[in-house]
This record gives sequence, structure tokens and C-alpha cells, in this order.
Amino acid sequence: MVKSKFKKPLVLKKGDKVGIIAPSSSFNRKSFNKSIKVLKSLGLVPVYDKSLFKKDLIFAGTPEHRLKSFMKMAKRKDIKCIWCVRGGAGAYSFAQKLASKEAPKQPKYFIGISDTVALHLVLNQMWKWPTIHGPLFDRLGTDKFKGIEKVCLTKTLFDPHYRLKILGGLKALGKKSTVMAPVIGGNLTILAASLGSKWEVDTRGKILFLEELCEPAYKIDRMLWQLRNASKFDGIKGVVIGDFTDCVDSNGKKRWPLIIERHFKKSKVPVLLGVHSGHGKVRMPIPFGLKTRISTRGKLCFEVIENFSHG
Repeated sequence: MVKSKFKKPLVLKKGDKVGIIAPSSSFNRKSFNKSIKVLKSLGLVPVYDKSLFKKDLIFAGTPEHRLKSFMKMAKRKDIKCIWCVRGGAGAYSFAQKLASKEAPKQPKYFIGISDTVALHLVLNQMWKWPTIHGPLFDRLGTDKFKGIEKVCLTKTLFDPHYRLKILGGLKALGKKSTVMAPVIGGNLTILAASLGSKWEVDTRGKILFLEELCEPAYKIDRMLWQLRNASKFDGIKGVVIGDFTDCVDSNGKKRWPLIIERHFKKSKVPVLLGVHSGHGKVRMPIPFGLKTRISTRGKLCFEVIENFSHG
């Protein structure tokens, strides 16, 4: 068993309570209700209150309200998992204050993508909680939550022996080698925006995961340079490129792959492409903070080598 400095939550079991939070954008109530039914079908008990449906401009309540809701779920001993309803925008606005909060003794699963990456960074780096970069809660009630995505997420939550392994559909850039390190990262826009904050992404000794949504090539290039100029590619162990969904330029061309190649073709660390996690059709659950092996030499591979739960 690989040891980790992270505090791991117990594996979930039927009857466990899941705290539903809305740290970012407001959401569709009908989709939410469908997701509640799916969660119950998995044998889990949803916990939330009416304040979840508050609205403040485009957000699910004020930053103060959303921070309070998060801390309430984080502190409750009977809550075993915290699941974000939506991403979008808003988590960034209270991540700085969350970074100053003391971590509860009992770690929990935390699930989300997109804007919620701001919270992933706080929990990973400051609270020492491993987290899951995976499907948002409002996706459960759609016909998109199915197949390998549903299977892998369910196993990640319930099976203490399960470890994600991806062998197919991968490509490689940079150095041909095999490395092992914790994964950190997420949405490129949020990672770039973290610079200068208390929860600024720390890539040293890590495998950096990147994904993006609806950004043109020139912005992707600029954000990668922003990270590079901030020394975020110094001391890094490797890079994993997830889905860059609907990243089309104003002229209709999809040039982001050329930007990725330009930045990483001559990388001195292994760079693995094709891990489907982010805003794409399939949103694989990637554990952040746990030891993972990537190989760009011989058989290409992305493999989580540390059990997520100690239960």
C-alpha cells in the first residue's frame, strides 16, 4: 500500500449522507430533483436545505452565504461526502476566505469540476484532503451520466480497492519516461487565476492536470505562458491534458491542439494527452492528491496507484 500525507475519508456505504452544496452558479431545479433521485438509487442520502436555492445575480447566493453553506457541510460529522451542484462561476469569490479556515478533523469526499477547482486547491493544499475531479451533481439526473463514467465514479466512492486505470486513446509529448506523483490541477482558467492567492496552485513534485472549456487558442496560449512565467512548470513531474471542450477560435478553427504541442513537444517531463476528464462527453473521476503513475514510454498509461479511501 502506498502511503500518503493526505487525510483520507472512509469508503462510502449505503445509507451514508451526502451534503449537496452550490458554491458557484445558480442551477435548474428540475435537473436538481432528477439528480436527487439518482443519488438515492445509489443508496446514498442527500442532505441540503432551502438556502441552496438562493440567487445573487448569476450565483447561488452571496459569497458569504456559499462559504457558510460549505463550512456547515464540512463540519457535520454525519456527512461523508460533499458534492457540488454546478460549476460555472462563484467558488473563486470565497476560496480566499476558505483558505484561512481550519480544516475539520474528519476528511470527506469532495466532488466537482470547473469553477470548483478553486476549492479543490484549498482542500488539497491547505486542508490536505484528497478530492475527486469528477461529474457535478446536476449531471447525475441527465442521460449523460452513464457507462464508464458512472461505473468508475461509483467504484471510486464505494470500493476501497478500486484504482482508476486508463490505457486506451492516449497520446504522448515530451520526455519518454514513467513518473509517479500526486495529481493536482483542473480548469486552466482557474489555475491561472489562482496566482497570487493564498491557495495558488503548487505544482512542485506533482503531475499537473489541465482541462478547459470554450476558450480560443490565443487565451489558452496566454494562460499557459502565465503559468510558465510563474515557474509552475519548474520542478513538475509530469503533465496530463484532459478535454479542451468547444475551444474554437472566432474563425471556426480548432487550434488549441497546436498550442498544446508548441508548449509541450520538447518538455523535459512526460506529457500525456487523452485522459477524458473535464467538460467533455465522458467525465472520468480523477483523484487529486493521490499517487498516480503516468507513462509515455512503451505502453501509454494513466494509473492511480494509491487507494482513495482507507476504509
